Amino acid sequence: MAGTQGDEGKLYLCAVKDVFCGRIVGYSISDRMKARLAVNALDNAALSRACLYEI
Repeated sequence: MAGTQGDEGKLYLCAVKDVFCGRIVGYSISDRMKARLAVNALDNAALSRACLYEI
């Protein structure tokens, strides 16, 4: 997770990296650092990786 201060307040980013291929496979951005930020990033990662393994 990372946070940055902007003109309109803080912004938080949570990214999920696939260590096998070295790519970011899911992320989430919010103005609040809550557990939901990480859950959304993991959900996005699972959805993006699931479409690669469909038969």
